[in-house]
Amino acid sequence: MRRILLLFLTLSAAGVAVLATAGEVLPVFQFYRVSDHIHGYLLFREGLIRFYWYRCPDPVWFDIDDDLRRVVVHRVSDGEVCLRLQHVPMGRIAANAFVAQEYKPRRGSVASPVKIVGARMQPALPVALLAAYPLWRFGRDRWRRWRIRPGHCKNCLYDLTGNITGRCPECGTEFDPQEYGIAIADESHPDRFAMPPPHHRT
Repeated sequence: MRRILLLFLTLSAAGVAVLATAGEVLPVFQFYRVSDHIHGYLLFREGLIRFYWYRCPDPVWFDIDDDLRRVVVHRVSDGEVCLRLQHVPMGRIAANAFVAQEYKPRRGSVASPVKIVGARMQPALPVALLAAYPLWRFGRDRWRRWRIRPGHCKNCLYDLTGNITGRCPECGTEFDPQEYGIAIADESHPDRFAMPPPHHRT
């Protein structure tokens, strides 16, 4: 299970990095429809990732221009415009921010209110969050292997002196007693012990 999680996080971080790089050249856009009232989209463009969800009490449809800069939300029943949203370049807005705002119609308007929930961020943030745990595990494993002492478990550094079971009692990792220089009883002569050469660290 842990390996699956590490693989998933590593591939996710790589995927976000690839999409963000592609978004610098051409916008990457994916639209989601949960119901007639809830819609959302994921947009990689000009160094920003936008992930927005729109919720309206009435069924709506979206009109998004080819340049992916302007979003217009229309009510299905009569085509009334409920919201106009424009994506502005990074530098004119906060790069990393959570969005939770309800846009109510102006006084006298018959438009329906629209609530937006989501976030916009620079690609480095999700890549760092997704890659943090795999990098920590990789660094910890390398450090443990570097500082491991002869006769100790390679996984948890438990002292295996006198342990001939072939399994670490602390973490359950299997090991070869001969490799660790542990005395092993000879089946043909129970009163004798075969002591393998000592394990030296180089």
